[in-house]
Amino acid sequence: MVYQNSISHQTTVAEVLSEVRKAIVLGRYEDGKTVSEQEISQKYEVSRSTVRSVMASLEVEGLIEVGPTGRKVVRGMTEDRIRDHCDIRTILEKEAARRLLQKKHVDYSEMARICMLFHSAQYEQPEIRKTLYANANTMFHREMIRLAGSDTLMQCYKTLEAMITSVCELNARYNIEHNSHDYYASHREMLDLLMNKDERIYEFLENHLQVATYVELLRTIQDENKSMEVAQ
Repeated sequence: MVYQNSISHQTTVAEVLSEVRKAIVLGRYEDGKTVSEQEISQKYEVSRSTVRSVMASLEVEGLIEVGPTGRKVVRGMTEDRIRDHCDIRTILEKEAARRLLQKKHVDYSEMARICMLFHSAQYEQPEIRKTLYANANTMFHREMIRLAGSDTLMQCYKTLEAMITSVCELNARYNIEHNSHDYYASHREMLDLLMNKDERIYEFLENHLQVATYVELLRTIQDENKSMEVAQ
């Protein structure tokens, strides 16, 4: 029973963390706004212990800043922060690509399998499709980092991974029809460039991440703000 309760608690934390993270990214919690444990607890109808776990994770991700008095302040995803996130992710993935191009033999079978997940997802219903796209995207880029063979590179990437997944989920949710063709085609081309040891992979990655992380997220936030204005 204790074990089951522990699993239930972890699941609840993950669900609330995902929702609060997305709300911060979309600007529903304004940058610089103070947010309390009680507010989150009441909004999502969860215990204070769950909220404390959520807040701790958000602090590590840099979305919440805790002052000396324990006051929790939202650090929203401003345009500059989105740009920084995109730039750092690009640096990490280009370094992974550089290492892969230097290797004599690389087993790309898992990345090829993930590409087929993008392909098959195109024929699913929109709600299922967006989840499949987000999951496949996370798996594809993580596998590229893993194949590079650097524990330090992987550790750096993991600090961004929760945000990367959230961004992909949001972009798939708001721009799914616009992106439905690009997911498979772009990741297949990325894999082909790596397999052929083609140095154009660096420019391709930079352009790919610029669109996927920066341009589309800004558009998603703008669309969300317009929807909120209409609702009001």
